[in-house]
This record gives sequence, structure tokens and C-alpha cells, in this order.
Amino acid sequence: ISVVMRKEVQGIAWDDACVFCDAKRCQENTYTFDGEQVSLAEPTKGCYYTKEECDEIHSKGGDACDLTLHVVWTGTDTNGNFLTSSNKRYSAFNPKQIRDQLSDAINSILPDVDWPWLK
Repeated sequence: ISVVMRKEVQGIAWDDACVFCDAKRCQENTYTFDGEQVSLAEPTKGCYYTKEECDEIHSKGGDACDLTLHVVWTGTDTNGNFLTSSNKRYSAFNPKQIRDQLSDAINSILPDVDWPWLK
């Protein structure tokens, strides 16, 4: 979450990146450049795949293991207008809401396909 006041970035806050996995697949993932684990007073965990899982995903043409950043903004722009994308951060939604939105989107595009994993 990028914190901005009158177009100047004041800081960056991490968000809960474990909304898409259960606790068994959620681990600390924030480290310094020398490999030391960071201890912050904010969420620093994320979901993971094993190397074997990523190798299999990649061999099938998938990109689930590619680095993906989801940046949202909070604060104000040059004119003092509020930036509103922070209400779209992942932790603002519970997993059921996200699954339901995904299901609705897929079913609107491919209504005749049965997606058992979306139920």
C-alpha cells in the first residue's frame, strides 16, 4: 500500500498476502538484502508454492509462480483529491468474496462450462 500525501510518497505498508491460502501455506516472506528476516509491526507473510509445484506449473505453460505485484494507493493527489484504490487491496475482501467474484466473472464469460473448483 503506497501512502501518498499531496502526490509525495510518504511510505509503503505491506498488506496481508495470505487471503488466498490457508495457514499451512502462509509463511514469512519479507527479508533484508542480506537475507535476514525482517520483523515489522505489519503483515509480512505470503502464500507459497514449492519449487516442485512451480516446475510443474511452468512445464504446463502456467504463470502462477511469476512475480506479481498488486499496488494500491492511499492518501491524496496534487489537488488534495483522495486516492481510492486502497479499498481494492486483497485484505479488504474475505476469500469467499474473492471466490464469488471470480466465479461470477468466469460464468459470465463461459456460462456453459462447469467449474467444480469454483463451488
